[in-house]
Amino acid sequence: MLTKIPSPGSLILLPGLLVLSIYVTFFSPEYIFVRPSLFWSLEAKHVDWKDDLVFNYTGAYTPYMMKHVEYYVPAGCEITQVTILQRHMSRYPTEKGHTLIQAALNKVVAASGSIQDQTLLFIKNFKLELEEGEIWGDLTAYGRTEAYDAGRFYRNRYKVFAGKIADSVFIRSSGSRRTTESGRHFSQGYHGTTRLPSIDLVMEKETGMNNSLSVSTCASESDSIDLPGVIIPNAWIKSKGLPIASRLNSLIPGANLTPVDTLALMSLCGFDSVRPVKGRLSPWCNVFTLDEWKSNEYFYDLSKYYSHSYGSPFGKTKGISYLNELVARLTDTSDVVQGGASNMSSLAPPGGRRIFIDMSHDNTMVSILAALGYPEDGENLPPKGPPPVPSPFIVSSVVPFGARIVFERLTCGAPSNFAKDDNIFLRTFVNDVVQKTSENPSGLVSLKNFLKSEHVRFGQSGGNWAEKCFDSQSILREMDNDDYWSIDAIIADNQKLPCTFQLDVQGLGYLDGGNESDIKELAKSEIPFWLVQTLAINDFVTFNIPQAFSNRVRNALNAESRSVKLSNLVGGLGMWYGFGRRLVGILDDPQATYLSTLLLTTFKFRAPEIQDQAQHAASITSHAQASLGSGTGAGEFRDGLEGEERELFAIAQDSARRMKHWYDSNSSS
Repeated sequence: MLTKIPSPGSLILLPGLLVLSIYVTFFSPEYIFVRPSLFWSLEAKHVDWKDDLVFNYTGAYTPYMMKHVEYYVPAGCEITQVTILQRHMSRYPTEKGHTLIQAALNKVVAASGSIQDQTLLFIKNFKLELEEGEIWGDLTAYGRTEAYDAGRFYRNRYKVFAGKIADSVFIRSSGSRRTTESGRHFSQGYHGTTRLPSIDLVMEKETGMNNSLSVSTCASESDSIDLPGVIIPNAWIKSKGLPIASRLNSLIPGANLTPVDTLALMSLCGFDSVRPVKGRLSPWCNVFTLDEWKSNEYFYDLSKYYSHSYGSPFGKTKGISYLNELVARLTDTSDVVQGGASNMSSLAPPGGRRIFIDMSHDNTMVSILAALGYPEDGENLPPKGPPPVPSPFIVSSVVPFGARIVFERLTCGAPSNFAKDDNIFLRTFVNDVVQKTSENPSGLVSLKNFLKSEHVRFGQSGGNWAEKCFDSQSILREMDNDDYWSIDAIIADNQKLPCTFQLDVQGLGYLDGGNESDIKELAKSEIPFWLVQTLAINDFVTFNIPQAFSNRVRNALNAESRSVKLSNLVGGLGMWYGFGRRLVGILDDPQATYLSTLLLTTFKFRAPEIQDQAQHAASITSHAQASLGSGTGAGEFRDGLEGEERELFAIAQDSARRMKHWYDSNSSS
């Protein structure tokens, strides 16, 4: 029998230590983002999620749960501007997500005849379907009502301010269907209309376009395949997903689920729960144990943290575009400091007494929070776990469906002093909870001090956009681009490596050269590097450093680097350095350090000899060069030059000839 998620009520019956640990985990004052109060109630139209502890562990596919925290405007203060940055509401899986989910569903449905466990019998008839006219990634019926209710909620919260500005509201979306639809239903709820209105601005969504609500112009991030946001969560799901897959496979014989399949099926808890207009708990939520759900949440925590927050080299930088727009709004200026995707001065009114609504996405909002210093920058999440308690970063709390960050600009003090800088303040809410410190319990921060903060200075200076997004890997990209059409590079990429598979792979038995249709876990096979590069980064295979870079070769190079024929080690004329550089990119740190040191040391000791021989060869006649033959030490060294060394030799030789020609021509004159 599968273990079901206990309700909060049943937890009280557990030993006091467990109750205390849950309190510390979820409600500790050290926790930056206050956990949801675990129930939704705007107009009692939606399902009551309060007994569904599972939604603490469903990552970015968690329905938003209102926190009933008392709201007030501090005495002596008046709101003068509001910006609401909001994630789109509950949606269907994207096209890519649906493909993964459907592949897993096909497996369990096909094997459902073998199911005996009552909890799993629903699988036989389960289908994930769209309503008419919808596409994957669109808002669900529940998501549309969420957006409508959110509009009504903020209209009620800011009704005094809204009455003073004659409904001066500006709504824009990132350009996707789901953010635009969220904005339209938000507007409908805010204005209380029966028709579905348009919004003020739908931004360009194409890749490469400037868009602060959906940043996609960081070239270095797009070019990289070995980023921590890919490697770390994949390693986690491989480690924690295998036991989950094994348990389900024992309950559904013939399903042959993989760790990726289990991740896809677990996402159905959130996706299926928010399909009906009023929502209802999906039966998928009770398929997995509490420990399995905790592993699921930490996968999304690692993924978002190392892809878009402090764990990513590009995290904060991607958030500066919106930060700079916010600064322009708060200071009532039309000039937006350019940086990253920011090019928005003509796309929105320049600040003023207004309510701004920006519909965005979870990934972009995580980067914006990082640029703003949320959560407080501390130690990175442990890549291999265990999840820290309390954790500074839990995705289901930070960016669930409908997550929102609210920035209020206020003036405080005597009305006659409202225009003075010292009387203008900023108050920030993350998912309805005011962000405050022990020194500042009201959450009010002087706007003047905010503009002087290190976060704003970082954004206003450009946020290292050029360095992070264009120059950080320019040398490696330049090398790769130079090699792209090279025959030697193609030969290097087709060098085969002996690999060991870490999981069963269906339908790829031909890679092994045998008659089996599938590859079994721990099977060994020689695979070309271009394929190993993808498989190894996703931890599907492991491999050893090739013989061309073995200890035997290293020892020979250390003894006498000039005596080793690098031309014989990789490919026809050799791509030893190029192949080595490619390997460094997918090796773990100790091995990568070993190999990069070997490459640099070898080049350092062989380069002077290449230069000397090129100079000598340029100074003698072609007949004399021929008479040297290949039997001499110099000839043997040149015969053993690797492809890039041959290029260096030719360049040095040509340079020496030009120098000799210049010298001879000047001497004769």
